[in-house]
Amino acid sequence: MIENYYLPYLRICISSILFASCSPVEPELIPGEEGEWRHAGGDHSSSKYMALDQIDSSNFSELQLAWSWQSADLRLPEGVGYGTADYRAVPLVVNGRMYINTNHGMVAALDPESGEELWLFDPESYRNGPPIQTNIMIRGVEYWTDGNIERIFVATLGKQLLSIDAKTGKPDSNFGDDGFIDLSQNLGRFEFESQFITAGAAPIAVGNSL
Repeated sequence: MIENYYLPYLRICISSILFASCSPVEPELIPGEEGEWRHAGGDHSSSKYMALDQIDSSNFSELQLAWSWQSADLRLPEGVGYGTADYRAVPLVVNGRMYINTNHGMVAALDPESGEELWLFDPESYRNGPPIQTNIMIRGVEYWTDGNIERIFVATLGKQLLSIDAKTGKPDSNFGDDGFIDLSQNLGRFEFESQFITAGAAPIAVGNSL
């Protein structure tokens, strides 16, 4: 049960002014292996750097496309969802899996060698309507582990914070309300038009805070 690993309280802070409370998580204890990309910025300092030397200026021109994955947004029925901006999220690679989101908030796990889709979860956040902004997109997901439990977090455009079991692709029933936190509530004493509020970056899990 993941709740055994949680601390009493957790403050949810997503890039700007989105806050919510939920069951806390323990800090990530296991460092990333060489070649892994565990956070949107590469690491918690957002260095966006990995010291790999397999590809360099001498062989870059010889690279070929190995596989491609079409966004699951394109599988939505006609009339469902809304137009989004260009794609700016960075996939994560952890323990031999790639985790990627779509601009409509779906999250998928892929085999990074073959591109095979291992699982796909759709939180259906688009049913809450689009935010009122010009750049409609989700900028990435976050990975967290205590060495045993593995979770993928995403903040959707529908004001949801979602925790997904990284192995199964199912929502974490011990997080929030069956895996979901409603981020449109408790925004302070002023009145807000929630459609003007969205997450400007991927969530970050550090210590007992997300």
